Amino acid sequence: MLPLVAIATAVIPDLIRLLAGDKAEKIARTVETVVADTTGTSDAAQARILLEADPALAVQLREKLAAIALEETRLQNEREASARAAQLQSETAQRQHALEVLRSQLEADRIRRDQQFNEQQAQVRLALEQTASARSLQMDLVKAGNPLQWAPAAVSIIVTLLFAGALLLMLFYEPPPLPQGQTDRFKELINICIGALVAGFSTVISYWLGSSLGSREKDTSNQRLQAAQSAQTSQQIDIVSRQVRASEEARQRPAEPTAPPIPKGETFDSCLTLVLGAEGGFVNDPRDSGGATKYGITQETLTAWRRSRDPGAIVNEEHVRQLKIEEAKEIYRSRYWNVLRCDDLPKGVDLLVFDLGVNAGPARSAKILQDVLGVEQDGSIGPVTLNGLNTCAPDKIIREFSAKRLEFYRSLEEDFKVFGVGWTNRTKSMLDAALAMAMAAAR
Repeated sequence: MLPLVAIATAVIPDLIRLLAGDKAEKIARTVETVVADTTGTSDAAQARILLEADPALAVQLREKLAAIALEETRLQNEREASARAAQLQSETAQRQHALEVLRSQLEADRIRRDQQFNEQQAQVRLALEQTASARSLQMDLVKAGNPLQWAPAAVSIIVTLLFAGALLLMLFYEPPPLPQGQTDRFKELINICIGALVAGFSTVISYWLGSSLGSREKDTSNQRLQAAQSAQTSQQIDIVSRQVRASEEARQRPAEPTAPPIPKGETFDSCLTLVLGAEGGFVNDPRDSGGATKYGITQETLTAWRRSRDPGAIVNEEHVRQLKIEEAKEIYRSRYWNVLRCDDLPKGVDLLVFDLGVNAGPARSAKILQDVLGVEQDGSIGPVTLNGLNTCAPDKIIREFSAKRLEFYRSLEEDFKVFGVGWTNRTKSMLDAALAMAMAAAR
């Protein structure tokens, strides 16, 4: 990361998220230019000194960087909205294509079923016409008094008797066994005759009784099946059509305007004011193992902070005494607020976690929050801990966190004898402030 960009991310932490995106290089160059123009130097160390010495200059830089963060966030939201719209349009086109294919398949199936139904109807009509023709001929013979009028009845009786005789023969006649090597031609002949008699008997039935009940039931079933398939086809087309229309309406519906992000420093500043009020100014209590402290920043913490920027930095008690509020604020944001991900915590909860992190260390504060939420106590706030916040109301978290905080203080038996009253009062005052913040956020 460019040196001047590191200064900018310390001022506006949200820039870190933007610098991890697709336009990272362009944003980094813009940020670097703004820092250089505001401070009047491109040297990172010199720029840092100027910002620490001039609070007004630091405020001016913060405003410019906040404007960049808001603009880049807006552009990023627009790009995401365009990508979602393009994806939705592509999905709509795919559904429309699938609908057309389905319609084509269903139409082909309907045509095929209609053809089959028409063929069956034609066969039935042909059979009826043949039967009607035969009966018409018989009526003409009866009217003319022709002896042939009895021919259909005689033929029908003969076929029926032969058919019955064949059945009786099959039931009761046992043919003699044939010599070895000879073919049973008698059985073959019987099978042929029976097949012919069955066909003849069917013709007799059709002649005298017309279309059989089975044929009529078959016609009725075919008609019902065709109606059901047509209804099912229409239903499928209607379902797919509704899906396509819904997708099209969603694509054409104007996107809801994206609200600008709330500046994260707003909550941080209010919480920091309360923490600084509890920590006070310069203190060097011999009973406190932390040694010289100002604004709650110990000499050890200040040394680590400055050596992260200048490995050769030396910090003594006087340096702690001369610590400026701007640098203390930067330390609090970088080493406590951001580490504990307080920007992602509910209002009120962020105050308690931040305050205990300052007083007892970030790891201890994170573990107590994880204990309240019932998740693994690893001392690092991550996705699992943040998800656990959804299972409990903020006011309940605040009360349980404060109770467990006092339990932790009481476990430090020797230190609690000395600092117990102050720790207890601080816990109570922070509890009241946190509940007020949570109630205001819920309105």
